[in-house]
Parts: sequence; structure tokens; C-alpha cells
Amino acid sequence: MPTITGSNTYSWQTPSSGGAVWTAVTNDANMAINNGYIANKGTLLTMTLPTTAAVGTELSMAGMNAGLWKIAQNASQNIKFGNQTTTTGTGGSLASVLTYDCVNLVCVVANTTWVVTSSVGNITIV
Repeated sequence: MPTITGSNTYSWQTPSSGGAVWTAVTNDANMAINNGYIANKGTLLTMTLPTTAAVGTELSMAGMNAGLWKIAQNASQNIKFGNQTTTTGTGGSLASVLTYDCVNLVCVVANTTWVVTSSVGNITIV
């Protein structure tokens, strides 16, 4: 947040709390709640939803490498994207189509149901 000091100069402070922690990821992994991931793998990066998530927790995924990304699900999980829903369980997923596609998700039913609250690009829904 900018603040103005006595000589009309601005200084920036990092908020003390809130916001996702962003990590560039090069290996397939499980996602952790309230984190953002940047896909930096030369081949498809698969990130799996956390098995435990409270209502209101968030996840974000952004691309930066030609390998693209996929968000995989665990048993009984699904993701709502507008009027579409992924296949429930391990067969369902969201995936990028282009390098810089991205999504933000919020958990709306504890442990099982996520909603895309924003996206950029073309996302494949399985």
C-alpha cells in the first residue's frame, strides 16, 4: 500500500497478512490452500487439489512455460466453471490450452467443490 511521507514521496509496504503465496513449480505436486502456482515445466505440469479445504479457501494457477498445466482432482471432488462442472473424482480436471492461461478457485463445499472465480485464456474442462 502506498503511503505519502512528509516530502510528498511515496513508499510501498508489503501487507502483513492476506493474499496468496506464489511459487514457480517445475514438478507435479499437490496444491496447498491459499497458494498460487506458476507452471514452469517444459512438459505438462499436473497439480492436484488438496484433499482438505475449508469453505472460502482459495487456489490460483498461472502458466508461464510451453508445457502448460492441469489441475487434477481427488475422489469426490469437482470444479464448477460457469454452467459447467468437471467430472466428479479423479477423472475430472481443468487444463490450460495456451501458455499464459490462468484460473483462481474458491472452495464452496468443504473438501469437495471448487468454483472458478476468475480466469484468463482458454480452459479445458474434463
